[in-house]
Formats: sequence, C-alpha cells, structure tokens
Amino acid sequence: AVDVNVKKTTYRFVNTHLEVRSAPGSVFRYFQSLQMQELVGTIAYLSNLDPKPIVMVGDFNSSIEDEEGCWEHPAYGCLPYVPPYMQAVGAGYLDSWRLQNTYDDGFTSGFDEYVSDPAAELTSRIDIIFIDPKNLEIDKVQADVVGDTVEDMTPSGFWPSDHAGVVAKIKFDE
Repeated sequence: AVDVNVKKTTYRFVNTHLEVRSAPGSVFRYFQSLQMQELVGTIAYLSNLDPKPIVMVGDFNSSIEDEEGCWEHPAYGCLPYVPPYMQAVGAGYLDSWRLQNTYDDGFTSGFDEYVSDPAAELTSRIDIIFIDPKNLEIDKVQADVVGDTVEDMTPSGFWPSDHAGVVAKIKFDE
C-alpha cells in the first residue's frame, strides 16, 4: 500500500493479485477466498488505526458472477469460501466500473495464453478498481479499459499484457 496526498486529502492506494481463477469447488477458490479475507482484514485493521479513503486495485481473479461454495477437504469436509468480489462489496467497497453510466461490460480477461491472437475476445471483468470513500462523497467516476484493441498490440504482434487494463478517474466532492 502507499498513502498519497491529493489536495490536502490522504488516500491509501492498495494493489493486489490474487490466486488464479479456477472451477467452482476447487482448492484454488478456497485459497483465493483466504487471500481476500487477509487483505480486507489487514486494510480494515490499518483503517481503524488511521482512517482514510481507500482505492484498492488489482487482478482479483473474481467477478460479480462468482458464487459462494465450498471446497471438499479430504479430512475436514466442506470448507466454505466467499469469492473476493463478494467480500470486497460486503466490506463496503464500491466497484468503480458500476458507479458510471455505461453499457460496456468492461471485460479485461480472455486473451490466449500466448497473448498473440488479434481475434481474442475478452470475456470477464476480473481486474477491478474498488473504492472505500470513508466520509467523502463520490461526485463522478469515469473508467475505461485500455490495451484491448488490435492497435494496442506491439509491432511484433503481442498484446501489452495477458489482461487488458482498467483505469479510472474518480472525483470526490470537496
């Protein structure tokens, strides 16, 4: 995390990359859930000590479509998990993409493993900018996906990354 001062207000900026997305019931969904619990819990603890607005970004490998489930542990049976997206929203974070008026899906994931297919279609939105504004009111959010058009490919024919990026301009009321 990094604390950033903008116009006399200090914001805490947090970046993460959680465990890979996998099939429901997978041990990786359980690991991912634990990672998010740790992240949200740590931020909450630090915020209790030193409250400030939070911008939490990253490849969460989780989307609004993910559902709760359980991983069947061989010795302990069902170990429940809650998807990271659901945990963030449950902890009071706002999804910046959903705060704007758009019909665009905002998909950022779906390039092939070689990141070289110009016809690749992005199929899910797992790269997210979450906001916990604390006592500030959000005036406007403008978010966009970048690195998702053929024109963004390198001269050698590769996408800039294995995911498209998401950027947001967030304006708080003063």
